[in-house]
Amino acid sequence: MTEAAQPDSGLDDLSPEALLDLLAAEDLARRTADRNILLIAHQWAVIHPATAESGVSTWGGEALLADESLGGEGCPQVAAYAPEPLAITLGVAPVTAKQLITDALELRHRLPETWKRVAALEVPAWKGRHVAVLTHTLSLEAAGWVDQQIAPRLHRCGARAVDTVVAHAIAKYDPDRHAEREARARKQLWDVTLHTPTASEYAATSELHITGDTLVLTDLYRSLSRDAVAAGKAGDDQPLGVRKVQALENLFTGGRAATIPGGRAASEASDQSRPPPQTVLYLHLDKTDLDDDGLVKVSRAERLGPVTTDKIREWLGQSTVRIQPVIRMDGDDAVNGHDPPDRMRDQVTLRDPTCRFPGCQVNSRSCDLDHVIRYDPGGQPGQTRPSNLVALCRRHHNAKTTGLWRYSRTPEGACVWTGPHIEAAVG
Repeated sequence: MTEAAQPDSGLDDLSPEALLDLLAAEDLARRTADRNILLIAHQWAVIHPATAESGVSTWGGEALLADESLGGEGCPQVAAYAPEPLAITLGVAPVTAKQLITDALELRHRLPETWKRVAALEVPAWKGRHVAVLTHTLSLEAAGWVDQQIAPRLHRCGARAVDTVVAHAIAKYDPDRHAEREARARKQLWDVTLHTPTASEYAATSELHITGDTLVLTDLYRSLSRDAVAAGKAGDDQPLGVRKVQALENLFTGGRAATIPGGRAASEASDQSRPPPQTVLYLHLDKTDLDDDGLVKVSRAERLGPVTTDKIREWLGQSTVRIQPVIRMDGDDAVNGHDPPDRMRDQVTLRDPTCRFPGCQVNSRSCDLDHVIRYDPGGQPGQTRPSNLVALCRRHHNAKTTGLWRYSRTPEGACVWTGPHIEAAVG
């Protein structure tokens, strides 16, 4: 692969006009490259059609027979596991390559006017792909209507305008679906989820996402904001956002919210009968985490990142704690059955944080444990041991089972994969 030229060395000598000309040239090059990637992805789908032997690649999983493929109504079906070679070549997760193929199919077969403008470099590929994502579930007729409405002004409109046109299309071409959207949203979208940002960016901080009734959540937000403003007037000098979080904690704990470092103390007028939350916290420690006195300075909390001793103490003071026994990561004790015991599963999960297929980011606690050397029920005892197990998500476990992909594990622990059009890829 050739190294791209970097014009940074001469930028100081360029006039404002020359800088803008250079920016325009770089933007044109980027649009050209992104369009060409879509062209390649579409051609990849063309030369990998679904057959009775290959199976069909769908968003719901690979299948021998399926009513739909990656693209929506009107798109050709694509062979199962076709996205994997693209993913390895681009250095992205398989789901990202699957989305690339899907968007290419949508643009070429369901959004021809939008594709014309992307192909002519009038519209950047990311805008065309945004339309493709939003129209994926629409009927071919409805997608065509959106295409006609949005393509002529896509070069100057933003994502919100596209969202509005798609919503109109749903109401226009599928009124029953439009009427069911509120009920479906309640059933399928309402949820409370916890997300932890990148550990290198934030420490011991997570995000709570709530999707629910607009009126209820609006009232909740106004209530939290009102309490936060009142706390500020009462002398709390923490930032407004922190005071909102404190108000939510007080609502949850009945006034027993924990003290935020540097902030005001929690209210004591709480319902003391509420039991503390029960939390399973996976802390990873080694000798480098200890100070000169043998005390913990910092450790790594699984899925959360590095945490200090003070933060661990704060968490433990708020929860019912369960201590997990130490797992020796260098152990390779074997068992005779097919299924590994819980302790062995934990060891492999800690060793393999994610699925071992190149680029796949599925967390290993949601993965299967696959035998590197296939388990033989009539074979020698001791086939199930950590060195013969790797974490594979269900998709890539199935890819190996079907024989399309195969891998071996090196003595150093790397998984070397071989598959269609790929000689070897290390995961």
